Amino acid sequence: PVDRALFDEERVMMVACGAVHTAALTESGGVFTFGAGGNGQLGHGSTKNQLAPTRVLAMHLNDEQIVMVDAGGAHTVALSKEGHVFTWGYGGDGQLGHQDRESLLLPRQVQLGWLSGDKISFVAAGGFHTIALSAGGRLYSWGDGSWGQLGHGDEDERLVPTLCGEMRWCTAAPFEPADIQTMFHCCPWAYNDPGGIASSCEALRAFQQNVRAAVVDGASTPLGCQILHPIKLYHDATPLGPRFTDLW
Repeated sequence: PVDRALFDEERVMMVACGAVHTAALTESGGVFTFGAGGNGQLGHGSTKNQLAPTRVLAMHLNDEQIVMVDAGGAHTVALSKEGHVFTWGYGGDGQLGHQDRESLLLPRQVQLGWLSGDKISFVAAGGFHTIALSAGGRLYSWGDGSWGQLGHGDEDERLVPTLCGEMRWCTAAPFEPADIQTMFHCCPWAYNDPGGIASSCEALRAFQQNVRAAVVDGASTPLGCQILHPIKLYHDATPLGPRFTDLW
């Protein structure tokens, strides 16, 4: 196990694995990253690799309490208690959501206007795209759309968060324990190919109904957006949000 001292003696509540980097969230809302940093995905202001967990300075996250993190191919996304979204790392496909293709060495808040002022309650990072779900069930996506994974009916990229529908089958309280619907990642276009897990909203809804029964000892199994780690296991709810581990 990783020495707890490396996380300033705090309990780790969530871990997300990107392609070559890892992000962890502690009980106080602290974000620690480690692994490859060549695209700035660690959020420390450099492209250096980190062999041990290193805290992302709170000042770069507007001193807001972070409740959720996820790691994409070479970018990272974080969600604050206030419902604000922060992204950093590789931005060549617009996956950072700042209306450009620039990579960032430090976290930057996604402008509220591009999210229609909605309070965001859930975020997920794909290989080269990002998803945000609002408390009201509005789904936003941005980044690479080469395989239709953004859900806009085309294969175009989006440089800013773009509304792609209202997921009314996802509830507005995403951190309730033992509720497969609330913890579902809502990414019906993550594997849009003939052999994919779900290639449409209807297929994902059917998949959701099937997984709802897969709750063992209070653990649910939501579908994720990541390329290398598509399935995560939900352990339990915490004051800061859910805890996950990757199944593969």
